[in-house]
Amino acid sequence: MYHASNGSKTQQEIADVVSIRFGHPISRRSVGDVIATKEKWMDCDANSSKKQRAGKNAELEAVLQMWFSSTRSLNTVITDAVLPEKVKQFGADLAITDFSYSNR
Repeated sequence: MYHASNGSKTQQEIADVVSIRFGHPISRRSVGDVIATKEKWMDCDANSSKKQRAGKNAELEAVLQMWFSSTRSLNTVITDAVLPEKVKQFGADLAITDFSYSNR
């Protein structure tokens, strides 16, 4: 994850890098939200009543989460049709070719 390998960067600096790299503004707060809840998304608790499975493309999931949080903070409606397109776009930007998506 970008934050782990760039620990000296501020949340605003990370937001700026992600915004430039993916061509969509990401707020500092969205970066903070993702960093604050990264364990939730990275770990799978077997004792949880709700099963969460960790994806194999953590960077893609983190970027998608930042985009989603930032977009929703602008009160933008995100439709089911938009999500797969964003996954494809971000996957291509990250040079990830071994992913698939579902609507679960």
